[in-house]
Amino acid sequence: MLHHISDQEYCQLIEAEFSRNESVAIKTALLNKATLKKCIISFVLCCVGDLWSSFDHYAITHDWIYTQIATGLISQAIWLTSGFLFFDATDKKERIAIGISNALGFSVGSTLMLMYLKPFFNSFF
Repeated sequence: MLHHISDQEYCQLIEAEFSRNESVAIKTALLNKATLKKCIISFVLCCVGDLWSSFDHYAITHDWIYTQIATGLISQAIWLTSGFLFFDATDKKERIAIGISNALGFSVGSTLMLMYLKPFFNSFF
């Protein structure tokens, strides 16, 4: 059986529904911002890590022992941190986004090493 509600009660119901939907939208937006931040951090870590690992291979070629030790330790710390971000993801969409940002970071890091830094070091040694 339907009962009649006043305009004031109707407005209160609408406001309650709107505030509930608004809080869900805010949570979704914050989740998207958190995912975006994780993707950016993951991209930067993978770019720097791949650049650093490429430099490690370059140091092996020139037999720079101390450089190999430093680059080996630092690159493993970078990969470990990047792995934590991937396994901390809450759902498949977030993992796919982080995986894509990792792949882009790897490609940018390798490209930077091959195109810019390797010729720079070759000019000195």
